[in-house]
Amino acid sequence: MNSLTYSKLLRPLALTALGILTLSGCEIGQACDASAYSSVNVSLVDSAGEPTTAAGVEWRLEGETDFQAAECVGAGEPCDDFVAGWEVAGSLEIQVVDCPESAVVVMVEQGECHVVSQQHDLVVPDACMPVP
Repeated sequence: MNSLTYSKLLRPLALTALGILTLSGCEIGQACDASAYSSVNVSLVDSAGEPTTAAGVEWRLEGETDFQAAECVGAGEPCDDFVAGWEVAGSLEIQVVDCPESAVVVMVEQGECHVVSQQHDLVVPDACMPVP
């Protein structure tokens, strides 16, 4: 057989395999590997939606008592971009440090291999803005 014949035979097989993966719920493009996906990428904004900073961001799974510090991933100083959890699925309560009035709950789903990362703009209330 020539390569054209192989191509005609393999194309339907490849399309069938792709269809089965899609129907099974496997997310195409999300590789099952050892990398860690962020649960929630948090950007701090003021009440007008403009980027701002704060003392920090903390998070916990809804129902837990203790907050954990979110990791600063922003280039600015002080930080304006954070990651709340790595590979943590569920309802995450996220707030500016010591500012419960900023608290929000973000639902993070577990994918086939990793969590499905969420992006959230966290509004820093005026009362929680850093003093210059």
